[in-house]
Amino acid sequence: MNELNRCVNFELMGNLLRTVSGTKDIYRTDSLHFTDMFFDTINGLLLLCTKDRHVYTLMTDGTQLTDRGTLTGKVTPGFASWEDGVLIASGGKLQYWNGAELVAIEASPDVCNGVFVSHGRVIVYYDDVIHYSAVGDETNWTEDSNDDSSSKWLQVGYKDGGKITAVVNLSADIIAFKSNNTAFHIAGQYPDWAQREISRNISNRSWRTALALTNSAVVLGDNSLQALSTTDDYGEIKASDLGVKVQDNIKALPSSMKLRYVAPLNQLWLISGERRFLFMDVARGAFFMREYNSPAVDVCYRRETVFVLKDNAVCYLDNGMDIHDDGEPLRWEMYCKTIVSYNDYLVKRGRVDITPLFQTYAYVNYYVGHVLYSELVPKEALQIWHDYTQIYHSKRGIKGKPIANIYTNGDEIYDNDYEIYGNTTYLKSTAYVRQSKRQLDRHKAIKTYGKGSGGRFILNLISYDVAEV
Repeated sequence: MNELNRCVNFELMGNLLRTVSGTKDIYRTDSLHFTDMFFDTINGLLLLCTKDRHVYTLMTDGTQLTDRGTLTGKVTPGFASWEDGVLIASGGKLQYWNGAELVAIEASPDVCNGVFVSHGRVIVYYDDVIHYSAVGDETNWTEDSNDDSSSKWLQVGYKDGGKITAVVNLSADIIAFKSNNTAFHIAGQYPDWAQREISRNISNRSWRTALALTNSAVVLGDNSLQALSTTDDYGEIKASDLGVKVQDNIKALPSSMKLRYVAPLNQLWLISGERRFLFMDVARGAFFMREYNSPAVDVCYRRETVFVLKDNAVCYLDNGMDIHDDGEPLRWEMYCKTIVSYNDYLVKRGRVDITPLFQTYAYVNYYVGHVLYSELVPKEALQIWHDYTQIYHSKRGIKGKPIANIYTNGDEIYDNDYEIYGNTTYLKSTAYVRQSKRQLDRHKAIKTYGKGSGGRFILNLISYDVAEV
């Protein structure tokens, strides 16, 4: 069994590969430049931030874009759902979008680099300090030593020289990551909390590259993507490297990154602000790449709908027959690992089998060695060409729009009793398209790969018979 070496614009569907969804715009602008996005589940709105630090709300149908105010800080904003809306931390005073207006919480710490919610408290951090609001009150940041439910603070890693770069939940506890590559486990609640250093070798690349995922805390570092999870061994924390096979790709990522979990797809997206970026299938731990026609800068979701943010547009993933982005076809490619022989390989037969999900013409080409398997498209994607007379006894319709050519008297027009000219019905749908070739192709190395664009399909099989000679 061969292994993929590079796979762009594919994702897993069970045990098979499927081309990813394209995008469709819900909003596009020539005057704004978007940077960040979060879905407000309470009010059913998209929160959008721009390069000039403004915060907008947008309905999910792309209507009613409204300017709600300006961020108080200058770092990449972090978001957390809370009560009537969303809390926002961007390096200044904590802000609260309450469904009606964006307000600064004046009693909050002057610098809030991140925010999340745990056990009824709002938690923010800066420098080496974690601040906890009073229980159930985002506006109360006054400490009272006689009241355990009042605001509290905790210094993490006393005088170790590191600054907190991220804090995430791990089950009922908290993991804090610092700029000196240390990580701390904070267990329990005040006054019974306890902190313990768990590693001096876990880096966090930027403000938004750590998140909670089921029973793990996932962090994108300088050279790795690691998952921290609890074990049964005396409450220890175990770290595992999820990105061993893509370590070189991770090293090449820019410093300003976003790590996002896309629940409807069960995927982790490593968003770099570039056209091509890594993503991981969480169930299998397999890495792929997405490549859009313009850079994606953020992603969020509402139930089963996934929203993708571009510099000048808000889109959603379209599960239709074709894969387009910015109005142009998306390209896909996949390369299997090259098989090398000490002698020669003789490829005697090859087969490519797909399930097409498209009905218009798309480019689907595969190579096994030097042999091309081309035009892997369903019959409904083809069209009769240059015949305006009636051809008799067909049981299927002919599509009238020119896409690709089938010349007169080919197998596709045998037994047809429809007029070809001007007909807008479709040929009978094809459940799968299979192309098998006998071949004599001799090499020291066999390269298997595919390239194409435009149509969604499921890759069922690539196989070939080979002998070493």
